[in-house]
Parts: sequence; structure tokens; C-alpha cells
Amino acid sequence: EDFGMVPVEAQACGCPIIALGKGGALESVVEGQSGLFCQEQSAEAFVSAISEFMAGKLPKDAEACRSSALRFSKPLFREKFLSFVSS
Repeated sequence: EDFGMVPVEAQACGCPIIALGKGGALESVVEGQSGLFCQEQSAEAFVSAISEFMAGKLPKDAEACRSSALRFSKPLFREKFLSFVSS
């Protein structure tokens, strides 16, 4: 995905994300708060990230995940869009 709607939807449900640190995930995931990034696209990199997650290197904070997703809510989008157009 270019933007990364799936990570936003998962975060909205309180789930932290493990994603490749490229593309849309860089916009939608806050590393260390709502997810972890792998720096390369390999099974080993993802196994390592999952191990970090399981070891507690990422707080399992559902509210932090939800807050991250709310940055992309419809009301906030409308507010920012109207502000941009008005200026």
C-alpha cells in the first residue's frame, strides 16, 4: 500500500504494528509508540522485530496505538483541509 490504510485500521483497534520501514508505514506508524520498523524486507528482519516486540521493547499500549490512528480521522482531515483551503 502506498499510504498504509491497514496499519491505520489495526492501530485504531489498539494493535501495534510491525512494518517495513519504508513507504506509507513511515507516515502512519510512530516507531516505539504504536509500532516497530524492520529496516530490510527479509524473514530474519521480521523475526527479529517480532522477538523485540515479544520481549517488551514496544509498550503494548492500545491507547497509544489508537491515538496514532486518530491523526487520520475524518473530522481532523476536514478541519485541516478547510484550514488549508481558507488560507
